[in-house]
Amino acid sequence: MKLIEYSVKNPVVVFVGVIFLLLFGYLAIMQMPYSLTPNISRPTISINTTWAGATPYEVEKEIVQRQEKFLKNLPNLISMTSSSREGVGVVSLEFEVGTDMKKAMLDTSSKLSEVRGYPSNIDNPVIRSTGETIAPVVYLFVKSDSKQSVRWSYTYLYEDIVKLYERIDGVGMVDILGGVAKQVEVILNTKQLAFYNITLDDVISAMQAHNVNVSAGSLDYGQRAYRVRTIGLYESSEDVYNTIVKTDNSQVVYLRDIANVINTYELPKVPNIHNNDETISLQIRPTAEANVLELIDKVRNLTNELNAKQLKEHHLHIDWGRDSAGFIQDAIALVKHDIILGILLAAIVLYAFLRNFSSVFVVSVIIPISILSSFILLQGMGRTLNVILLAGVSFAVSMIIDSSIVVVENIHRHHSMGKRMFESCIDGTKEVLGALFASTITTIGIFIPIIGLKDEIGQLFSDIALASSSALSIALIICLLVVPSLYYSLAKFLARRKDSKDSMESNLQDSKIDSKNLENLDSKEESNNLQNLDSNNVKDSNNLSPAHHPINENATHRPIDENTADHPINNEDSKDSITHKINSLFNTMTTKFHNIKQTIESKITNNKKLQNLIPKIKRYTRFTKFYLKKFKILVDTTFINIGVYFYNKIVKILTICLKSAKNRILCVLGFVVVSLLITLPFIPKLDYLPKGSQNFLVAYIQAPNGLSYEERSNIINAIYDYNAPYMLANGFKGDKEYPAIRDFYISGGTTSIYFYEISADPKRVKELMKLMQASIDSVPNISGSVVEQGIFSSSGISENVEVNIIGADLDSMLISANSFMELAKENLKGARIRAFPSLDVNNREINLYPDMRSLAVNGLNVKSFGNIVDVIIGGKKVGDFRNADGKIIDLMLSSDNTTQSPEDVLYSQIYAPSGQIVPLSSLADIRQDIGLSQIRHYEQDRNILFYINPQDSMSLQEVIATINNVIVPKMQELNTLGENKIAISGNANKLHKLAKHLSGGFLLALIITYLLLTALYANFFYPIIIIFTIPFALTGGFLGLAFVDTFIAHQNLDVLTMLGFIILVGSVVNNAILIVYQSLINLREYKMNVYDSVFNATTSRIRPIYMSMLTSILALAPLIFSSGAGSEIYRGLGAVIAGGILISTIISIFVIPSLLIFALKPPNTQVV
Repeated sequence: MKLIEYSVKNPVVVFVGVIFLLLFGYLAIMQMPYSLTPNISRPTISINTTWAGATPYEVEKEIVQRQEKFLKNLPNLISMTSSSREGVGVVSLEFEVGTDMKKAMLDTSSKLSEVRGYPSNIDNPVIRSTGETIAPVVYLFVKSDSKQSVRWSYTYLYEDIVKLYERIDGVGMVDILGGVAKQVEVILNTKQLAFYNITLDDVISAMQAHNVNVSAGSLDYGQRAYRVRTIGLYESSEDVYNTIVKTDNSQVVYLRDIANVINTYELPKVPNIHNNDETISLQIRPTAEANVLELIDKVRNLTNELNAKQLKEHHLHIDWGRDSAGFIQDAIALVKHDIILGILLAAIVLYAFLRNFSSVFVVSVIIPISILSSFILLQGMGRTLNVILLAGVSFAVSMIIDSSIVVVENIHRHHSMGKRMFESCIDGTKEVLGALFASTITTIGIFIPIIGLKDEIGQLFSDIALASSSALSIALIICLLVVPSLYYSLAKFLARRKDSKDSMESNLQDSKIDSKNLENLDSKEESNNLQNLDSNNVKDSNNLSPAHHPINENATHRPIDENTADHPINNEDSKDSITHKINSLFNTMTTKFHNIKQTIESKITNNKKLQNLIPKIKRYTRFTKFYLKKFKILVDTTFINIGVYFYNKIVKILTICLKSAKNRILCVLGFVVVSLLITLPFIPKLDYLPKGSQNFLVAYIQAPNGLSYEERSNIINAIYDYNAPYMLANGFKGDKEYPAIRDFYISGGTTSIYFYEISADPKRVKELMKLMQASIDSVPNISGSVVEQGIFSSSGISENVEVNIIGADLDSMLISANSFMELAKENLKGARIRAFPSLDVNNREINLYPDMRSLAVNGLNVKSFGNIVDVIIGGKKVGDFRNADGKIIDLMLSSDNTTQSPEDVLYSQIYAPSGQIVPLSSLADIRQDIGLSQIRHYEQDRNILFYINPQDSMSLQEVIATINNVIVPKMQELNTLGENKIAISGNANKLHKLAKHLSGGFLLALIITYLLLTALYANFFYPIIIIFTIPFALTGGFLGLAFVDTFIAHQNLDVLTMLGFIILVGSVVNNAILIVYQSLINLREYKMNVYDSVFNATTSRIRPIYMSMLTSILALAPLIFSSGAGSEIYRGLGAVIAGGILISTIISIFVIPSLLIFALKPPNTQVV
């Protein structure tokens, strides 16, 4: 290629190009946003509808079922679930990956507008582009700076503060927990109602009729149009107080005549404690496509501003609780460290083989150039800087080293034949061009099926695929253009430095001398400064038959020729070129540096004290150099002896394997059988995603349903009291049993109680699980489980196995659910199992069954009777208004006859439109029943959902198999399943689909590799031989996985680890490609026979093959052995690739030549 020759002739131009790549690569990496994982888009929409005071059954019937009927036909909808709780219904929609969410939001809104028949007093549905499954990424805690409780600040926070956080790009939802809202309560006087003969319906109608604005359209007059409105909305409690309820015979009855209107607060519902303080919690949930790290930074900046201004004025402040930013930064820092350490370890191996710092420098410098350059492409594609992407870059490092080693080794091989260095750099690079292109294109080709995968796994895989492909593509160009140019420039520099050792000044003056003297450097002189085959290795190689080295027979060493002028630098035409000018500039800079050095030396000479030190420094320097030289000789000798020993052993075994056709067949069959027998016992069970740890423990408490606020507060206080002595805020520093708790938060809603803890020592986070479980067990009548939030939890990817008990009859479903729970605890040892809703059906209810005749006699109907009951039980919301401060205030209607206990309901009296005061018991049959606190739907059917979080040692495949093969048959045997169905959803369902996709992807990767190699070799049989290395790589992958699982950390075969086997398809074929490629060159160009062609190609590639194998493994070693934030993501993947490379390299060096001898034919024979 002319480009290769141009790069060697113009090293300065190449150097400038490299500087540009490094500069723009650095700018790209600085502009890329950070995140733990790629932006995993799980298109999710949630619809929240509030109906104050409604039971779960009413919410299900009047809201959720109506909405589901219209939403089920939305385009690209793949899943619909819902939850009906007291006062609120939530419908969650999940769409296919790639769905246009703006259009999906519009479609959802359009469908909801078609829903008819809602109850009159429900709030409008709220549509959000997030879901309940997406975990909060930031926990904020509002606290009071005064003696006043923070709970009274709820309305201010909800109206003025929450909206500021919701405006941040990437925020999907802000949950506010704790506190009580302001309200205006209208307390009716029952006696006054009877006196004025006013019914409750009259009061409600009057208030709703007054609290309204009515638009009358517009009025055109002249050149203007006037909007006409009737203004009646309340603006203060005074307006409420003056509402006219009734006029009769010129008598006006105001609300103030029959009720007392007061400004108050709603009853508390959610007790919250953060560390030692009462709090209101703000929990930030991201949208599916949010950049988490950017979002956290924006939330932090806003929080600092609020603490400095608005909140300070209201005697409040926000404590920063938990976020994932620190973990993300630690994880990225760890993988960066692993990459750098891997490069250093690989450089050590390079030196062990090459024993020359110059050659190691050439190979090592290519790595950062390729990596940094790849970030230009990645930043242009809009990727984030995350652990997955950096892992892809790390895996590419080993392949980059392989490519650069191949070029450097081949340049040296040509130079050792007696060629000039200039010709060696060009010819050596050109000769491996085809092999490098083939290995690169096959490696990139196997990523095509990976990028095509959908769902969140496809998004994870695409970052690895794009990172590796970008790095390898750029590395191919750099190895072809930069390596030969740098190699040749370094040779010139070292030769010039050696020639000018006696007089630096003379060298500088002669730097402008005609560079013809540099063209034909003595090969012996250069070889002292460049990488060489070990003298012993060369001697051993020369002991082979002469046919193995046909090129060396006629090789001659060309002496330095002063008149040689074929090098471009010496060409007269090039003196006026840009390259010549740049060279002159560099020479000028060198002269200036020398002048500076002379100035410093002259100052030292004039200083007597420094002058006396100079002889001592020189003696010490000579002494150090002497012993360093001795040490280097010792190290080099050791490496040479080890290398020669293994080289001779490998050649000896290879000679035996290739000795006869029988030996070759036995060699191939023997390795195949042994690999198969080794592989079968080590194939692990499948899992979905690595779990990992974020130093974030969450405990979910299952308390009896229907607990009062006071009882929930007692439970929360008991758990707080148990954990408080271990808090860092209370002076605890940790002991042998438990680490200190850095952050503690507990909240008790009407349907669930949970608390989280963060360890002061992240390495001991699992020890806190025992403390948390002990605090739960210390409270009577409750149970719970502690879960460690995994790496992917913040992306909305659950680590649980979701099991749905689906049916129509709740009683039958509860029987099935209780049976499933018992069997699951028995067969899934150590698993943490939660049921939603709770299986304890003790949510006590007071149900009134009206007597229709009695209602009619007293002038009532079911609706008016229900309104009366609502008012006397706890108050009924009849509307709201915006006060002068712009705050929305709820209007609550209650009675002075408010009940305090279930018995009060039985004896409550109401004023009926008939004019009579009658007891409730005469109008309805009052019963105490038991019901559910929550009703869930799965695809419109009622369901009870189980979240199963298995032990780390149990894979997802094992859990699914236990459910399908043990638990379900046992339930059928016990007749507890009935007509209900069990459906496994979530990760378990995705794993089944993904296994099929990856199997197809692996097969497609093989086909792509085969077709690419077929096109490159123009032969259908050679690619089969090359692909024959892949089964041995699979064996190595499983062995690597077993090694990690046994000696480092528990490791399942998760989907990211499965990706390693696909990557192996493109990486392990490289050595086979080199052997086949060089064999064909020997056969066609050097006219060797088949046996000698293969034998020479294999033995000449032993050193680069084993060098690339060891550098690849050591480059991956830090990823495998390191432990820290996010290391679980790539450990299994690295183990599979390293193990596959190790075993395939060891075996393929014998198997590929054995097969190749059967396939190769002399040039005059046609092979198809």
